[in-house]
Amino acid sequence: MHQDIAARAIKEFPIKVASIEFVTQSGSTVYKVSDCDGNQFCLRLYASVDGVLGEEWTGEKAILSMLQWMDVLSVDLPDIVIPKPYLNVHGEFLTKAEGIFCSVESWLDGEKKPYFMTETDVRKVGVLLAKLHRHTANWMVSAGFERPCFDSRCIDDTLIGLQKTTLCFSNHCVAALKEGAERTKRLVDSFEKTKDTWGIIHADIIPPNLLYHCDELRPIDFGACGFGHYVWDIATTMPFVPLHLRKALIDAYAAVYPLPDDYIQVIEGFFIACRLQVLGFFLHLPDATMWVPDEYEKFAQRELASYLEGRTFLFEGTPYYA
Repeated sequence: MHQDIAARAIKEFPIKVASIEFVTQSGSTVYKVSDCDGNQFCLRLYASVDGVLGEEWTGEKAILSMLQWMDVLSVDLPDIVIPKPYLNVHGEFLTKAEGIFCSVESWLDGEKKPYFMTETDVRKVGVLLAKLHRHTANWMVSAGFERPCFDSRCIDDTLIGLQKTTLCFSNHCVAALKEGAERTKRLVDSFEKTKDTWGIIHADIIPPNLLYHCDELRPIDFGACGFGHYVWDIATTMPFVPLHLRKALIDAYAAVYPLPDDYIQVIEGFFIACRLQVLGFFLHLPDATMWVPDEYEKFAQRELASYLEGRTFLFEGTPYYA
């Protein structure tokens, strides 16, 4: 934790601080700041757990681009409540304290749920994703906008990580992961990158990054955003959706923004690609030995095995998390 750095950073923003409270650390370190009038803010220090994120995620241009997108969304999509970034006393989104970039966003109230519980919940998620993608399709990215891409290169990074990891996977699991990687790399790169199918995506719409407030669904933590196929965004969410609710999410999405004609095959392929891509991040987590091998052994035996054998799994079978 970086309490001293947080205290220095917040002085760069026009806030009369009453308290600074540590909240969490993952891709970044988050503090809840309260001012003397009872207003609350989110102070984010771009320091990940054990420094597992590289420069493409934590560099100045990458962070500024993320904040720019959040600022645009907060204006262009008034029906979606997202964290709005604030300018510091120098008129800039970013402050640097002891070599660490920091930003301040509006603090959003809401309840987190451990998983998607109802059809109403998943329909809201489908609409949220579709509205974000519809906005992206009509938004002109400015010069200098830099975020990572979700394509075959990020899957290659996972393959490199698998070669170096000290975690214990079975030979069968490693072989399946490698074969799945080669197949999904071809799939991901086969899609034409048009404004209607490819653009900036949140890439982490999962239960920990969603707040339920009254009837609103509020997305938070845009730290994983990047350029990718819109179906990548959907596929990132799908592993956390119970099988019997997945069709409801898809139908809600399709009512707002179009899906590919062969959407089941495409979502399943991107589902595999997403699980492979995020494995590259998991391999570096301090507690990885406690759960990553077991989770991916199940994944290799279930969804990945079905994919490699040409069987559908989106709406049937036993999910790896069960």
